[in-house]
Amino acid sequence: MVETETLIARARTDMVPLPIVLDADVLHRNVDYCLRTGYTPRVLEAASMSYTLVTGVVVFATSTVQGEVERQLVEIAQRREVALEDVTHLWEKLFLPRIRFVEISEKDIDDPRVDEVAALHDADAPTAALAVMLAPCVVLTDNRKHFAPLGISDTRTDVIAVNANELARYYGSMNAMTLVPTVTGAMAVEGSKKVISTIGREAAVVIALLLIGAGVVLWLSEPGGRMRESAKKLAREIGPPLAEAATRALVLTEEMSALAVDPPSSECGVRFIAKILATRQTMLSTAEISRRLLENGYRFEGAGSHATQTRRWLLSQRCFVEQQRGHWTLGYHAAAA
Repeated sequence: MVETETLIARARTDMVPLPIVLDADVLHRNVDYCLRTGYTPRVLEAASMSYTLVTGVVVFATSTVQGEVERQLVEIAQRREVALEDVTHLWEKLFLPRIRFVEISEKDIDDPRVDEVAALHDADAPTAALAVMLAPCVVLTDNRKHFAPLGISDTRTDVIAVNANELARYYGSMNAMTLVPTVTGAMAVEGSKKVISTIGREAAVVIALLLIGAGVVLWLSEPGGRMRESAKKLAREIGPPLAEAATRALVLTEEMSALAVDPPSSECGVRFIAKILATRQTMLSTAEISRRLLENGYRFEGAGSHATQTRRWLLSQRCFVEQQRGHWTLGYHAAAA
């Protein structure tokens, strides 16, 4: 049996979510869908709010996309024959708190794929730049041909959203890790069926993944082989019912990872810090960012301390937002949760 305390500590740093980047057409369609049906779109239902990683699904879009969709709210209201105020209210209360908007342009990321997207459709270049900045990430768009240089999957966006929603239920149970010592004993005495009925299926799955060490490598798992071995080990240690559910979580993880945009061939300081703020710690102090840059070989030329130079650099990058004095996030929530 793997030492659970070690797994918990590692999981909190190594179990990272895969960011989702939304294009304007998907947002437009989802606003219309929500207005027409009254249902919350799956991808938003799963999204973490208030600069958190609670559900493990973090949704991003560019500030350009935000402006484009807001200009289209009038057209949506007219087509559905409802008051513009109703559509605006829906957008502000349901969509804005769940999406992190990032101010970025194609000039902010040096990658030939972004240039190729710009050549196909200039308006999509900022979204391509954001995708490369956050890669590996999943891009949801209905205009796949415009994003062909990024290797966008042919999988329907609705299918991806449903999978993300299901996977979020497992990640949303991460707090259940504090129950591991108690639950492991209960499993030995009462069996996995009893534990699942007591603490819930998703919470039990998270604990099971941690027990076999799979939780700390979800996004890094080798296709097929590792998942099958993990399922076999689960079946031996905890029982078939829990093994079946955990295998589903691993399947979803691999399916989502297979759809991801590949990272660029070279790294830069902006991408390095952006990835941390997107997937690990959603807010960092200037001092912490300065330390991480130094430790990873990123240095500035010119006079002044590294912390002073770091602050100057952060202020020059539009994608980083100083939410509090000396504390930075990647992008912004345009409305409070």
